[in-house]
Amino acid sequence: MDCRKCGVPISPGKLAKCSICSGVFHPACTRLKSASSFKKLRKDLREKWKCDTCVVTRTFSPTGSRKETSSDSEDEFEDPNPEDPTSDDLNKLNRNMNILMRKFDKFGEKFISMETTMGFFNEQYEEMKKSLQRVESQITEVMKQNTSLAEENKKLKKDVTDISRRTDDLEQALLSSTVEIKGIPFTTNEDPGEVVKILAEKLQIPEADRAFESAFRVFGPRNPASIRRQNEMIIMKLQNVLQKKSWFSSIRKKKDISARDLYSTLGDSKIYINERLTFRTNKLFWLSRKVGREYGYKFVWVSDGRIFMKKEEGDSRSTRIVDLDQLRKIDNKNAISELYT
Repeated sequence: MDCRKCGVPISPGKLAKCSICSGVFHPACTRLKSASSFKKLRKDLREKWKCDTCVVTRTFSPTGSRKETSSDSEDEFEDPNPEDPTSDDLNKLNRNMNILMRKFDKFGEKFISMETTMGFFNEQYEEMKKSLQRVESQITEVMKQNTSLAEENKKLKKDVTDISRRTDDLEQALLSSTVEIKGIPFTTNEDPGEVVKILAEKLQIPEADRAFESAFRVFGPRNPASIRRQNEMIIMKLQNVLQKKSWFSSIRKKKDISARDLYSTLGDSKIYINERLTFRTNKLFWLSRKVGREYGYKFVWVSDGRIFMKKEEGDSRSTRIVDLDQLRKIDNKNAISELYT
């Protein structure tokens, strides 16, 4: 025969048999705790002995009526032998131990459930960590590519700037013998070539330097406040650079010459002769003058298509301006907004 509680075979002389369910048990597997405790019971008590399960679920009232009780109840059970105090203590102890064991079993079930849940969360955490590591690796790779692209873009910008500067230098070289004559108002049916000849006479240009290849007038946008157009000028292309220098030397000697000196019907507008500049160089020159006024540069000029700046007349060295970056370095107060648009 096997113990109903632990399933281990029992010696016939060492078993305890329940009078209710007829189940056999090791005394040690019950509230008796030992075979000797079972043997100490009187014969009639051994014959009426009930196992722990039957004691908990089949308790009788003093009148003999049957009463159902909860397996988790902590009420005291009726003593099967009131005259035996040892049996009473054992019954109470076993009953409490059974209740405690059932609570431990439930706690164990909850612990296993919690362990399963923690295992699930741990798996999710590990998966999330792997995902974050993949994302971090991808971000690192993108950052490397971005850095590489930024360096490449920087190099391309420098190459474009260099090409643009060289192109502008070539265009400026083509204008090396071309000048702009400003301050002479437009008249109906005028002949720009004839105007240039009269101006050469008034400036006393040497005969060898008066010859020119072409002369024509250009107009800027119309000024709403005046009948004259803005930046109207005569463009004169000379035969060589030496002629241009001769014209500049003569205009410096007669700084006060005006349009009225050419034609009495014209006003007193002052006549200027400047180098013909490309669009890029002309804009750079305009910005250089703004920066010069802001930061105390007394001299800003153009010579052979190149821009120079100097603070004082006695300065032995002048600064050549080749791009906007130089002007931005001078503009340490960020006062010239056009440098950053």
